Amino acid sequence: MTTTTTLATRWRLILTGLILGPALLVTSNAFIIPEPPGGMRAAFDAMAAQPWMLLLESIVEGLGFAISLAAFAAVTWVVRARGGAVATIGAIFCLLGVLGFAWSAGGGIFLSVLAGMPDQDAGFAAAQAMNADPLSGALIMALMFVAEAGICLVVIGLLRARLISFWPLVLVVAGIVADMVLPGVWSGLAADVLLLAAAVWLVVRLPKARAYFLSLPSTSPESAAMNAS
Repeated sequence: MTTTTTLATRWRLILTGLILGPALLVTSNAFIIPEPPGGMRAAFDAMAAQPWMLLLESIVEGLGFAISLAAFAAVTWVVRARGGAVATIGAIFCLLGVLGFAWSAGGGIFLSVLAGMPDQDAGFAAAQAMNADPLSGALIMALMFVAEAGICLVVIGLLRARLISFWPLVLVVAGIVADMVLPGVWSGLAADVLLLAAAVWLVVRLPKARAYFLSLPSTSPESAAMNAS
């Protein structure tokens, strides 16, 4: 009984995370400060006028990505043998990706502190120095791409396990493409909304599929197909 209750609680937490994480990402777009024309100094001055907006965006976005990636990694728990290897690799990528988004969120929080400094010139100089290291920026971007690949692999694993249809994968890939091609703040908003749509699809579909396959006898053709490598 205790084991059943523990598993049910774990399952509810995973499904909650799948919705809460992307929902926080969508919400974080409300705190984005539009980048004005005029280069880095103009952008910094816009942040300095509302440093709390940048702080909120960084915190909400960082939490959103951490919860989303952790939930996608945890959902691989429902995958049996078929699709298990792909989903496991995806889970590892998701957990690695958390580092990139946490690093980015930390940079945003520190930048909000610099933007709130009384000496704006000193704050801007420190912000320039923070952004001058190309290696850290490239590493953050690489970890973010790893996270996106991880989500795709997790969804592919669920698809191979016959727990979902291909539509969540389409939504996730469409979000990644939108993030690359759409201009300005619309890219992130579109990607976040599409990720939320994919997560809602998973939350609706996964409990039904998992309950169905768990109810099958181990000798049934459907159960054998699900467990096939």
